[in-house]
Amino acid sequence: MTKLSTNTSPTYNKNAHTINPFIVCVLIALCFLYTGAGYLSWMYHLVDFFPASNVDVLTEVIGYLFQALGILIFSIVTKKATKSSSISSIVILSIDLALIITACLSPNAVLTLILGYLMNIAHGLVAGVYLTLLVTHVTQQKRALVFAIGYAVGTVLSHLISTIGSDNFLRDNRVLIIYAIITVLSIITVYLCCSQPQNTELSKASGQNASKDATDTADAQSQSLKTLLDSPVLLTLFT
Repeated sequence: MTKLSTNTSPTYNKNAHTINPFIVCVLIALCFLYTGAGYLSWMYHLVDFFPASNVDVLTEVIGYLFQALGILIFSIVTKKATKSSSISSIVILSIDLALIITACLSPNAVLTLILGYLMNIAHGLVAGVYLTLLVTHVTQQKRALVFAIGYAVGTVLSHLISTIGSDNFLRDNRVLIIYAIITVLSIITVYLCCSQPQNTELSKASGQNASKDATDTADAQSQSLKTLLDSPVLLTLFT
């Protein structure tokens, strides 16, 4: 007669450390791709209303400050929130896409500028989304590599899109369809990422480790907040 096991303690998920880093890396690449390219499309649209020298200041100085503001807002909300969900992340990505489209289709200068700055705040919120998932779903040893690969892939793909049609494709309204497709892929990736266990939960092998796991979870949450609060500085350095 076979003896049934009574061990109900959580088991280590071997696939979590291989699946989660890849999913987060793909998410970072997709977000960098559509936010970076969308930012350039908005900048090109501003050239229709302002001199190029003024556009540089309006976008590369003021615009990036609004992105930093978006990350700061996300970090403050994250600190006060008791629970996060994939729904809020999906809403953020959807709002960001809507602002990209409206900012690039706006018929006048003032509205283009206002919608563009709101878009940059949304870009910052999107950055908060993937930075949070980076901390909560990727081990500390792999975070730098995952972020670097995602950033590099997103940047290269953004450049490749800009070269379509003799470097004029980012000025074409048809590029907004590509942004919509990439955003949908990003939303699917967020859902897949949030369906995976957080890395702080993967080490729970038995009840006797509960105290240590609680400490690890608290440390991870603290590190996550610190990462988000440091992000405006990192964003400034990236520019």
